[in-house]
Amino acid sequence: METRVDVPTAPASARPLQLIAAVYVLSTLIVGSVVPGTPSPVAHWQLGSIYVGRPIVMWGDAPHYLAAASSVVEDGDLDLRDNYDQARAGDWDVGTRFRGADLDRHVEVDRAGRELSFHSPFMAALLAAIAWPVRGTEWVESVCVWLTLAATLLGLRWCARLPGLSPRWLLALAFATPLWAYARDVTTEPYHAAAWVALLVLKHPVALAAVVVGAVSLKVSFAIVPLVLGAVYFVEGERRRGLLLMGAAAAGVVLVIAVAQWIFRDSDHVSLFHLAGRMGVRRPMFRPRLDGPVGLLLDPENGLLLFCPFLLLGVGALVADRRLWLPALAAFMLHASYSGWRGGSAVSARHLVPMLPVLVLAVSRAHPRGPLPRLLVAYSAALAIVAGVLPVAAYDKTPWGMLTFLAERISRLSG
Repeated sequence: METRVDVPTAPASARPLQLIAAVYVLSTLIVGSVVPGTPSPVAHWQLGSIYVGRPIVMWGDAPHYLAAASSVVEDGDLDLRDNYDQARAGDWDVGTRFRGADLDRHVEVDRAGRELSFHSPFMAALLAAIAWPVRGTEWVESVCVWLTLAATLLGLRWCARLPGLSPRWLLALAFATPLWAYARDVTTEPYHAAAWVALLVLKHPVALAAVVVGAVSLKVSFAIVPLVLGAVYFVEGERRRGLLLMGAAAAGVVLVIAVAQWIFRDSDHVSLFHLAGRMGVRRPMFRPRLDGPVGLLLDPENGLLLFCPFLLLGVGALVADRRLWLPALAAFMLHASYSGWRGGSAVSARHLVPMLPVLVLAVSRAHPRGPLPRLLVAYSAALAIVAGVLPVAAYDKTPWGMLTFLAERISRLSG
């Protein structure tokens, strides 16, 4: 008589997550170009026209987050003057790509002469906590990248618990959207993407409150999401959950204001969050505008739909669920009214990256069929793979610009 042995198999959602984790981790080891910086003599190896080795940050706010984290772990303060000076002299304080460069300083100078970052001190504290064991070395940069990657993977694991998100659309979220490019950098967007999903799937009130306060602390604009979502829950009858989300969001905002006032106590101007007047440019932070809403969706370089047109397939399912579209609309309009709606150096629409799980969930619930959805996903995946594997080919470029960039580099190699 033949004995049958049942071999345990991984859950259907586990296999996509394992694939995503493996690809994401391996992609961080493809550094690409480090111009205008200098690669590590011990942790980077040249492979043709690119480098491979330990992960490095790309563009945007990432080097400034590193400068603040380095200041905390090396000096125990938030005065970035010496950190920027050391980086310009060739140190690792702003990362490999920007060492030796005269980087624009994202700071305000107070009456005591301190150069204080206008970015969240909570982001600096988070990065410093994980980077403390390697403080003063080039590995601070890579550890911070790995922390962002870990937060992204945690968010994707929570995504697997979203009702209606099938494994194949979980793969589309990971490999056919700009989330991949941001996951291998040091930015707040992957943290907020994970937090947004957590608000939909976590049940324990303490965990929910901690996620909300933490996410708002990293960037105060995220408060709009739990505030609106909490209001939706309250109206729908889940009053405790709604009040918890709104209360935690308010507490996070109060905490951010209090800490900003203490840090900038010697500032020569009054500002709730000390975001106004940054880099010496004084202008309204928010105002009604048309370029923001249109640009976030359709701008050739900073529009989401030109990079991820398959997201249009989920519009019907999105508007059918108030828990999805109301917070997304509120966050969209907030960032569209922002004078810096482009988000600086970025891939696609940086400010919309946190809502990508919600948008892909809507597509999954719509159950699109036929060749058109497959074609749109394939197009989006082609761009996302380039951005995820070789971000230098995607930052601050249109889809066509990405193609021409790669074509030029390939022609140089063949020539």
